[in-house]
Amino acid sequence: MNQNITLYSNGCPKCKVMEAKLAAKNINYIKNENVSEVASMGFQSLPILKVDNDFLSFVEANTWVNSQPEQVLEPKVIPNDITDDFANACSVI
Repeated sequence: MNQNITLYSNGCPKCKVMEAKLAAKNINYIKNENVSEVASMGFQSLPILKVDNDFLSFVEANTWVNSQPEQVLEPKVIPNDITDDFANACSVI
């Protein structure tokens, strides 16, 4: 069963826990660090895990991840499009 999974994260301790839990189960996901996008959807805290069309809080996401069988494939994080501000902040030039 292929599911579209997105982790909305800002690198906070809970976000790192969720990343580790997803990696431990070899669950592929897209990591989205666009905090403005998360806020525009009405969320006030991170991480948020989106599984298909369902948005899960940290507690709900933990329950979901724990219920998943370990995937055979290696984990792969697919970064979302990097915003200009983020790209400029990371620039070495």
